[in-house]
Amino acid sequence: MRQQLEKRLQSLKDEFSEKQANLTDLEAKQTNLQNTLLRISGAIQVLQEEHSKISEILENASEPPEEINSETGFINQDLTVSNQIKAQLEQRLQSLKLEFEDGQRILADYEMKQANLQTTLLRISGGIQVLEEELVQSSETSHIPQSLAV
Repeated sequence: MRQQLEKRLQSLKDEFSEKQANLTDLEAKQTNLQNTLLRISGAIQVLQEEHSKISEILENASEPPEEINSETGFINQDLTVSNQIKAQLEQRLQSLKLEFEDGQRILADYEMKQANLQTTLLRISGGIQVLEEELVQSSETSHIPQSLAV
């Protein structure tokens, strides 16, 4: 019986170590993901600010300027360029928002896995404690002299 308890105890200790390593790995992934989401959030904010500035410029421009640029000799096309930049910013903003939503879903999944692992570790820890107590009790009862038995 003692050998079975020792074997089960070692099995639980091994499982505990494995789950502990999984939890550490999961926590590192979660931290990396949180940092990525923070960067994406910052990029979204910058793009929204740029989008606002370009929208304001476009709203204030009643008609496209037809002046010839003295340096290049070309007709100014600031409005066309602004519209192109605005379209690119809107596309990038939408892309970042989708990436951010995906990241939030993944983060929620990591948090759920982390909670499950912590619960499992708690159960395993309890099992280890019970088996260690049983082993101590088993070794104490095996040392009782036979002459005391009535």
